[in-house]
Amino acid sequence: PLPEREQDRPMRGFAISLLMAAASASAAPSPAPPADAAVRLHELFESEWERGLRENPVRASIVGDRRYDDRWPDRSAAALERSHAADRAVLETLAAIPTDSLGEADRLNHQLFGRLYREDLDAWEFGLRYLPVTQRRGVQSAHELAEQLPFATARDYENWIARLEGIGTHGDQTIALMREGMRRGLTQPRVIMERVPAQIAQQVVTDPAASPFYAPFQRMPASIPEAERARLSAAGRAAIEREVVPAYRRLQEFFDKEYLPASRASVGIWD
Repeated sequence: PLPEREQDRPMRGFAISLLMAAASASAAPSPAPPADAAVRLHELFESEWERGLRENPVRASIVGDRRYDDRWPDRSAAALERSHAADRAVLETLAAIPTDSLGEADRLNHQLFGRLYREDLDAWEFGLRYLPVTQRRGVQSAHELAEQLPFATARDYENWIARLEGIGTHGDQTIALMREGMRRGLTQPRVIMERVPAQIAQQVVTDPAASPFYAPFQRMPASIPEAERARLSAAGRAAIEREVVPAYRRLQEFFDKEYLPASRASVGIWD
């Protein structure tokens, strides 16, 4: 669904990586075009790949970049505005790179790259950022990230604990986006939102060890000393009790009492 792209923007990051790979693979046999335009284009690819990882730590973790393993994406209004302004700036930079100075492969890369960012600007105009939850993904299933991460060292667990401690902000930012969507008349269809309460409910546990977020601590490797395993497990339980469960209780109350009743009866992308 379109809102998933606005939430994590995985396809743009994947497409950028393909553009970079295709460009490097095709550059060698092509006649050498004027270097400046090609260099500027590839520098833009590189800088945008890095920005994508910074802005979406979840995607960074999934693709194996461990620099941001201790955080969630910042979905505050200010952060989203900065990202949107950066997207507009990218298109301005891209427009200043003359395509007639590029080789055939890079002309295609230039075109595809611009299309990706124009689609993001369209998504902004449509307000898709105000639809951050679907029946398939969203903050209610954030624990699934653990299934895609290696937990081999104490540092891996420290980073996960930091993410547990940050889930409250992540959840509250999601609520704020959905509440603004309600104000604007942008909500998801009720027929799919009816599947979400049960997903949220599984996060509201009385025993921290029963939380889906605790799963990594139940398979800690023997290479981590026993005393360290005990310390990390205790810290994980404390973070779940102190931060995770209250965050999902807030989300549960908002979703059940405000969002689900306000969700639209119609189906499809738009009324």
